[in-house]
Amino acid sequence: MTFNKFSLVRASTLEALRLHCQSLIPQMTPDVSKYAPGRYRLWLFHEALLSQNRIISAHFDQRLWDFCQRIYPGSNIALLTFGGEAQGINSKGTIALHRDDTYAIERACGVNLGTATFAYNTERKSSNPNASTIKKLQLNDGDIYSFNCKHQHGVVEHSAERFSLNIWTVRKNLDKYPDFAFLPNNSPVTQIIL
Repeated sequence: MTFNKFSLVRASTLEALRLHCQSLIPQMTPDVSKYAPGRYRLWLFHEALLSQNRIISAHFDQRLWDFCQRIYPGSNIALLTFGGEAQGINSKGTIALHRDDTYAIERACGVNLGTATFAYNTERKSSNPNASTIKKLQLNDGDIYSFNCKHQHGVVEHSAERFSLNIWTVRKNLDKYPDFAFLPNNSPVTQIIL
C-alpha cells in the first residue's frame, strides 16, 4: 500500500465538519511527541500512551466516530490535530518524518481540512531518506487519503488554518498493550450508521 487519495468530504458537509473541529480546539493539548513540537492535538476514542505501553479511553465524539466509521470501517483510534491560531491557541501544526508506533496496523487514513504538504517516504526500510525516495504531496481542502503509516511520513507546511484527522485500527493480539479494549466504554455501537 502506498499513499492514495481515495475520496473527498462532500461540499455540503465540509464547512459543518470544519466548524465542529473548531469547536474542539479548547479541548486540545500540546503534543508531547518530539516530532511535533508546538502542535496541538486531541486523541479521539482511545489514546496511545507510547512511553507507558498503554492505550486508554480518550475523548468520545459521536459525530466524528460515525464519520471515521464511514471512511475506515472498524477503526478505533484517531487523532485530531490543528495548525494555526484560534481561541488563544497558537499551534505549529507540522510534524517531522516519523513512523507510527506498533499499536496501529499499517493502513492509516487521513482527512485534511485546509491545505498542507505531506511528505511520504516511498521506501519503507529507508532510515536515511533522500530526495529520490521522499515525495511531497499536496493535500487540498476535504481530501481523504490512505497510506502505509510504517513508512516515514510528515507534514512540512500548511495553510493558515488546518485540521488533520488521522484514523487507525489498533493491531489485535498486542503483547505490548495487554489491557486494550477495542471500543470506548461509552460507545453506542448499535447506533453506528455506515
